[in-house]
Order: sequence, then C-alpha cells, then structure tokens
Amino acid sequence: MSSLLFALLLTGRPTLQIDVLENVRKAVQAPATTKAWEETVLTGSAYFNGVDSKYKLQFSPDGPFRQSISGLLGQTFGFDGKIYWQIDRTGASRVLSFDDIDRVQALLFLLTDRWLDGNNHVNATVESRRSGEKDFRIHFKPRETGIMEVVTIDSETWLPKRAEFEIAGSKTVVDMADWKSAGPLKLPFSAKITNEGVTDRLSVESADATPKGESAVYASPTSNLTDFKFDSSIPSAVETKRAASGHVLVHPLVNGKDVGWFILDSGADTMIIDSSVADSLGLPKVGKEAVMGVGGSVQEPFRVSKEFSLGPAKISGVTFIQIDLKDLSSAFGVKLCGIVGYSHARLVAWTA
Repeated sequence: MSSLLFALLLTGRPTLQIDVLENVRKAVQAPATTKAWEETVLTGSAYFNGVDSKYKLQFSPDGPFRQSISGLLGQTFGFDGKIYWQIDRTGASRVLSFDDIDRVQALLFLLTDRWLDGNNHVNATVESRRSGEKDFRIHFKPRETGIMEVVTIDSETWLPKRAEFEIAGSKTVVDMADWKSAGPLKLPFSAKITNEGVTDRLSVESADATPKGESAVYASPTSNLTDFKFDSSIPSAVETKRAASGHVLVHPLVNGKDVGWFILDSGADTMIIDSSVADSLGLPKVGKEAVMGVGGSVQEPFRVSKEFSLGPAKISGVTFIQIDLKDLSSAFGVKLCGIVGYSHARLVAWTA
C-alpha cells in the first residue's frame, strides 16, 4: 500500500503539499464554463483608519492593479507591472520602495488569489498539523520580496481564511471570508486587516468584468494637489533655525496661529502635531492609526486643521497624526510642536 493511500485511509484528507495546494486552487476557481475576465473591478465599502469610506479594486490577471479607498483618510495604491506607487490622503503621489512595496504586494496577492500562482512564489510548503488540528497552514514567499506569508486553509471548504506576515517587526493579520465568484475566480468579498491593534475592513458589494484597460489605469499618476495656494504678497523669507541634529526648524501657522517650532522634513511620511498643541487649538479628532515609538506601538487619532501656512504657501484641510513630542523635544533641545512632513514639506521647503 502506498504511503499516500495509507494516509488518506487514516485521515480522509490529502496530506502531501501538492494535494493541499491543488485543492485550494480548485476551491477558488469558478466553474470551468465561466469565461475568463480580462480585468476585474470590485467595488464596495471600507472602514479605513477608523473612518467609513468607499472601496474599489481593479486588477489584471497578470499583476497590475489599482486599489482606491476614498474618504477623509483614504489612500490609493497601484502597480503598473514595474512600479508600485501611492497617492496619499493629501493627493500627493510617490513611488514606493522597500517595506512599503512588501506590504502592498503581500496584501494584494491575497485579495486577488495571485499567491496561488506558482510563478509568483517560492518555497511553498504545507506545515505539518499538530495533534487535534483540522486546518492546514501553507508557508510561501513572494518571489519578488522574499517576505514569508502563512495562510491558514479551512479543511472543510479548502478556502483560505487567514493570512499572517511580518515586515520590519510589525505583524499583519488578514482574515478572509464571504468567498464569492468574480468571473473565473472566487475572491474574498470580506477582508479584515489588523496591524498593531488597528483593524481596517474591506467589503466588496459587486464584481464586474471590464475590457483590458489602457496602461493609464495603472500608471503612476502625477500629484493632484488642489488644496494649496501661493500668496505672492507675503514675503517668501521665513524664520528658520538649525537644531543640534542638523534639522531645519520653521514657524508655520496652524489655523492662523503661531504655535511654535516644527521640523521641516520631507522624509517624514505624514504631517505630525504634538498632542498638547492640537488640544490647545481645539483640533477635531478623527479616525486612528498605529504609531511606532520607542516603547512600541500606540494608537493615535488624526487631528484636522482648517488651514496650515508657511510664508506665502497656504494649505487647507490638513490632517495631522497626533504624537506626544515631549521626548523628541528633549533630544532636540527645543520645544517641538510638530513636523512638516512629506508632500507638504516639498511644497514649502523652498521658502526656508
């Protein structure tokens, strides 16, 4: 008697790696009579960064995609086949690199079933089940990044129900459910994504086929910043000073008030305001995001201002992440009220 047949008689389930993977592939496939879709568009709703939003994912079977979350704290991610990119909540666009690519790819592989394509991963193995365990766990590494992902497979339906991956010491858990047909595939119409205690939810309400789109659908866009203006009547010279660290400090106005020194840092990926300063200004709280600090991860709200200006550059509707900057102030030797980060820093840096 072969070892495989003996195992089947004992467990009633395939135990070899190829059997598990093949059963999962079969489970996510629609009936063979279903015509393949050139491209798929999923639309629905999202709960993202603690805010209700709209959701849309368009993808091509060969890899390119555009995932849009539209709302106050929404973002858009995409891949044109060569470049991963992002449009942040301010409308600024940038090319992604390193860990940012790893995170986006790891998630999209799961949401579009591409992780099951043997051309996209290496070293896919099935973990041996412990005594009493029913479900299977598949370990795989996307070929491009080498980030280990672990997918838990429901042993009754053969559908993925959970995935886990860790990037830069930060663990993400993706719970997948409500599998429905979308052309030639079954996809998770419900996904719960948890990272550092913050959970985002994606809910698909409709799936449609679309003819193969032009490259512009997935191409990295130019920034579409419409929330700023330049007042030439205001002098371009602004007060600055150098911190001991070498950073440039500036005095912006938040809602027309000078609240103190901000670090001008185009390398920071968001706008930041000190908790006490935000409270003194009465800035509304909205949503939340996990923020990594020296002591680990904490959940902090976003704070929304009506206006932010530095010299002749003025930006409306700026959303800050709230952080207690007391320790950073001590390190810099000056009371810090915030950080002018990323896209906004690029707009106003020349005035410093």
